[in-house]
Amino acid sequence: MTESADRQIIDTGTDQLLCHVEDGVGVVTLNRPEARNALSDVLTPALRAVLPELAVRRDVGCILLTGAGQAFCAGGDVKTFGAWRYLAPRPAPGCPLRSPAICGSPRNARS
Repeated sequence: MTESADRQIIDTGTDQLLCHVEDGVGVVTLNRPEARNALSDVLTPALRAVLPELAVRRDVGCILLTGAGQAFCAGGDVKTFGAWRYLAPRPAPGCPLRSPAICGSPRNARS
């Protein structure tokens, strides 16, 4: 793609996610080709931040989400899944559901 005077680079805070606006199109590129653009602990929050930012811009008529390299996105990065097991909150005792966010809330507590 040739550089254009109308191309505006958007800082995403990470090299794992690239973004620019050109000719009314917000182009968001997942940039982890070595991991088939799998969503990581860095990429996911950056993506969640940039999409709403683009959605409210008057100079953006549509958003193109793409991936660098051979794949669009392989999904979640399973290499980091094991680490979350030790950091995630545990379900409340006696909770029939697996999600501590649901069982742990006072609203759902049983008397």
